[in-house]
Amino acid sequence: MHAERLDGPVAPLRLAGSTRLREAAVVGVRGWQVLVAEPLGVVTALRDLEAVAATVGWRAPRDAGAPPFHAGAVGFVADESSPPLLGLGPDHRPAAASLPALRFGVHDTAVCVAPDGTAYLTAADVPGWTRAPLEVRLARWRAWLSRAG
Repeated sequence: MHAERLDGPVAPLRLAGSTRLREAAVVGVRGWQVLVAEPLGVVTALRDLEAVAATVGWRAPRDAGAPPFHAGAVGFVADESSPPLLGLGPDHRPAAASLPALRFGVHDTAVCVAPDGTAYLTAADVPGWTRAPLEVRLARWRAWLSRAG
């Protein structure tokens, strides 16, 4: 796993709006803002999501103060799919939108901004998914961040 501190303030929501990024998303993780983009692929089945989670060790202990995301899956479970996962009864409301039941992008690089504003560029390999070497991905994200200013 790799984490490097970035200089200056970073605004994940503004960066997510960049036209240079494909499928950018900003999520909150324990008070941090995490920007991901350019997914390696998409998971649409729960068993595949569980496999990605196991591969990246999402339950592994993390150092206190370390960025909460280096690699993994970011996405959603649609309302109609969540009751069985949460042990709830059936939801009889009409669907609000035509969405897949589950959709998660698999990511191996992110920008993480701590609650105090400290920002990090993070990365880790996702076996079976990662395509580019770590240094190539980091160089691409550094160049993009410097242009986004």
